[in-house]
Amino acid sequence: MYPPSISRFKTIAQTEMRAINRSAVLEYLRLSKTASRTELSTELMISKPTVMRIVDDLLAAGLIISLDEREKGARRSRELLALNAPNNLVLGVDIGGSHISAIIATIGGEILYQNRTAVNWSSSESNYQTLIQYIKDLRKEALSFPVNILGIAIGVPGIIDSTNGVVRIAPSLNWHNFPLLEKLESALDIPVIVENDVNLAVLGENWFGIGEGVNNLVMISVGTGIGSGIILDGKLHRGFRDSSGEIGYLLPGVQYLDNQYPGFGALESLASCSGITDRATECLWKAFRESG
Repeated sequence: MYPPSISRFKTIAQTEMRAINRSAVLEYLRLSKTASRTELSTELMISKPTVMRIVDDLLAAGLIISLDEREKGARRSRELLALNAPNNLVLGVDIGGSHISAIIATIGGEILYQNRTAVNWSSSESNYQTLIQYIKDLRKEALSFPVNILGIAIGVPGIIDSTNGVVRIAPSLNWHNFPLLEKLESALDIPVIVENDVNLAVLGENWFGIGEGVNNLVMISVGTGIGSGIILDGKLHRGFRDSSGEIGYLLPGVQYLDNQYPGFGALESLASCSGITDRATECLWKAFRESG
């Protein structure tokens, strides 16, 4: 057994490091559009043999392609590589408080299909059945494109356990400790990612939107509830028990102490779209009653 001063250190397994390097190569090609093996090795500070193995794997998997173009080097021209974006698709589903939305996009970020459908959410299991049918319909739509489907990401308005994809709490869906990832993986034949919806949104803004190239970013989303996504030092910040960004549960004043908020939090009960609507309705009814 290692001494206490040593045992706290953890190492990364070879497979994990390979996955990290593989992701780094793909991300570099996404941003730079093209690169040679030598450039990848130099810029990412990965050994040339490792880059060669990763590139060979990615070429075999059809995720990248070799271009006819060549980079002019100091001594000889170098083969250029690029993402095989048109032939690899990803699916995205966003669960809203009153709707469900979806896109089909290439791995380069080009959106090929969009859909938005109004939904009346009800019981926990009924909501899941609505979601799974929607995903299956989206999958059929994606099959009309004769290319590879890499996987699907689901954005959920709630707190998600990042270790197992369990929805700890999603008030608008009546999901409490709901094993969403497990159920989806058993029902679908493609890889699935389950994540908080605003976390996915802030990543999208950081990769393709107004926050592109920014290392520190906060995005606030106001809808049926209120949430935020946070990126610190270029990484998604999850916080304690994956609860970072749940600002809807903040107390906007001392007068809200000692009150119970069983579903939505204090702030979102006041300032979210549904909160504002509820308060406006209450004021209208009060005025109507007082008028006689």
